[in-house]
Amino acid sequence: MSQNEMDEMDEKRHAEGLADPPADLASAVRVCLAPLKSGHAFDGAVEYVLHGTGPEVLDVLGDSRSAGWADMVSRGGAWSDDRVAAVAALRPGWSTEAADTARLGVYGHAPAEVLARFGHLLGAVAAPEDADRPVAATWLTLLTDNVVDATASRSAASEAARARWTPDLLSAVARAGRAPGRTPVHATLMTLLHEPGIRGNRRQALLATEAGDAFLARHTDVLTEVATAPDFGARRFVTLRCARDAERHAGLLAALATDEDRGVRADALAALAWLDAPRQTEVLRPHLRTAPPDRLAGVLGRLADIDGGAAAIRDALKATEGQPLGVERAESLRRTADRMSLPRGPGATVPVPPTVPPTDADLLAELATRAAAARLEGDCFWPGVQQWLARLPDVRVLRDALREAGTTDADRRVAALLTTRSTGAFGRPIGTVLTAEDAERWWPLFAERPDLVAEYLEGFDTKRHPDDEAVDTTHMMLRILERFPAVPDVLAPDLTSLALGASRHRLAARRVLGDHPGARTAAWAALDGAEETARSSAAEWLAALGEPGVVPPEPGWEFGDGVLAPATRTLPAATLWWLDRFRTQALERGVPAPDVNRWLGLARPMLRTAPDGGGPVVGRLGGPLMLPPDVPTPGDTYEPVGEEARSTRRTTSSS
Repeated sequence: MSQNEMDEMDEKRHAEGLADPPADLASAVRVCLAPLKSGHAFDGAVEYVLHGTGPEVLDVLGDSRSAGWADMVSRGGAWSDDRVAAVAALRPGWSTEAADTARLGVYGHAPAEVLARFGHLLGAVAAPEDADRPVAATWLTLLTDNVVDATASRSAASEAARARWTPDLLSAVARAGRAPGRTPVHATLMTLLHEPGIRGNRRQALLATEAGDAFLARHTDVLTEVATAPDFGARRFVTLRCARDAERHAGLLAALATDEDRGVRADALAALAWLDAPRQTEVLRPHLRTAPPDRLAGVLGRLADIDGGAAAIRDALKATEGQPLGVERAESLRRTADRMSLPRGPGATVPVPPTVPPTDADLLAELATRAAAARLEGDCFWPGVQQWLARLPDVRVLRDALREAGTTDADRRVAALLTTRSTGAFGRPIGTVLTAEDAERWWPLFAERPDLVAEYLEGFDTKRHPDDEAVDTTHMMLRILERFPAVPDVLAPDLTSLALGASRHRLAARRVLGDHPGARTAAWAALDGAEETARSSAAEWLAALGEPGVVPPEPGWEFGDGVLAPATRTLPAATLWWLDRFRTQALERGVPAPDVNRWLGLARPMLRTAPDGGGPVVGRLGGPLMLPPDVPTPGDTYEPVGEEARSTRRTTSSS
């Protein structure tokens, strides 16, 4: 039996109505259409809906639309007393309540052919401004919206009708009414998944059921065609529904893993994570050479986490004749391959303590429940997990719970909490306000995954939405690395590169390196090298270590000659951290470098009260700095400050 024949059998089964249809379906249709009695199309409309005779009546319903009575048919609901009385005068006993009950009877019992004709009638009488729906299936969409409205109550009749209206029934109605579209299934999916803007789409509720999941699983090929079409807007919804049968929808999920929307990409990869490694590699491999390079980071991260991923990346790096990889794609593939070569696991680079399960009974119960539920929650698993992290002495406990539940991305998923979840204070991402105590619970996880350390040190865009606060992953990772018992040798080159650079991260990188063998040697080599930035950075580093005969560069050297004002250049390097951060963010947003330098030149020293704004400053409204009587006015001499993120002073820029 062909797929089309099976589809028709399913549609017929769902279209036959309930076992005990109402005694007088004709009466229910007449009550629904009673407002049309005010015109001249009532009898023809009833005959058309019930028997399919006189379809030309649809052409004359425009008169009823202009008179306003058609709205009472197409929209239902409450109307003014005058309108209700006018209809009741033509059909005694009519009321909006009676009409709603009759409509529920039609939707709960009428066969597909009657429902299709009723939908065509609704489409004919609908006002043009109501056409916020797919052009390809206007009447079918209006009918479905009407069904959703009519079955919204909690009555037994509404629940029964709501249970009847599955995607299979809608497909049968589409077939009976010859809804425009490639196939009835295609028309059904277009109708249910179209997002009509500000009105929202409650039609998706027909897919958010077990019957809906089964329908999507049977028609994954059509779903893929619809969901990957240009301008399709319900991809996030589709992704989360596909997560319920990730194996059946693996191909579509892999395509969505390179979607233009970062949230969709994250949800798709989260759904794929529950499949075995060979299956994930099979569906993701083709996209390595075809997806836009700026959307490949998540796919590469996933392949880096699973067996067989390295081979897939190596194969992709082998450019075939006439199909060059492109510089950006090749560089991304090579960086991932290089990071994958780093050792992994407990003790692979530095000693790590064993994972000790918590004794908190509530926490253990929450872990077991939430880890299992993560399968269907997409990327945003365990809402509120940040409130529980403080009760975890070691985040590997959460990682292990996810692994036990069956996910293949447990390490990366837990690490991502640092950049995707916010703290209670000011709602800032966890990674932006990481304390030494916080870092203590995170370092063992990263010690087992130096490839993740290298990835975070390199830095990447953490924002899932333009309004999100970006996390400086390099700074965050350096804070975590300070808790390592020793510097992993495999990470020393990356750290040394940072330490010999001009960025704000050089100071923290030097603290992390400490007396690591080879660090001082590398600094001396840079001091004798030809690269000017590395020479200046090496001189600054070696002078701070007390090496005799080394003259440090002038303060503010990292910004270039003549960029900073003299008063600003004298500030400690740790304070200038903030200016470097400003410069980086401005350049990333496309501000021309000359403009950035001009703004930096306007910066002047002022008081920084505390990392999150608390402190003794009352305010400054353009005049003298207003301080409490017992607080001295800042002078021209600035005392040394602590770590960058804890600096008690800063500079501000004005233009």
